[in-house]
Amino acid sequence: MATRDLGRLGKAVEARRVKLFSSRLKAATAAGMSKDTWKRVENGEPAQLGTYAKMEPVLNWAFGSCEAIAEGGDPLPVEYVGSNGDVTMVSKPQVASAGDVKTAVTISAFATMPDATIGSVQAQAERLVEELRKLGFQIEDE
Repeated sequence: MATRDLGRLGKAVEARRVKLFSSRLKAATAAGMSKDTWKRVENGEPAQLGTYAKMEPVLNWAFGSCEAIAEGGDPLPVEYVGSNGDVTMVSKPQVASAGDVKTAVTISAFATMPDATIGSVQAQAERLVEELRKLGFQIEDE
């Protein structure tokens, strides 16, 4: 079993909270907990599993995402959609920047084709971004 890194989890929770809420208090209120409890998680201190379960929907993460992060993984972004009193969790696609895609292509190309020229790899990266957009993937401009 992997070692739990609560500091890593705390940093991820804080980064996500800053994107979604104007304050720690607003995030904590939305999760139904005190801002002090939320702060303890962000500081990498241990919390009850129920605390994480309250935070995950507020952060638009699937249940179990906090544990995954603490064990070295990544959260699963989701949306919670309500209808007629029911709430459904829906997977949310990750959004990549064009720069991320180009970096991934460059690393991959040079790892598999060491004789490729920089120009050909850059052209390949540009083309991939274009093709992904045509397929409907959300690729943000740099």
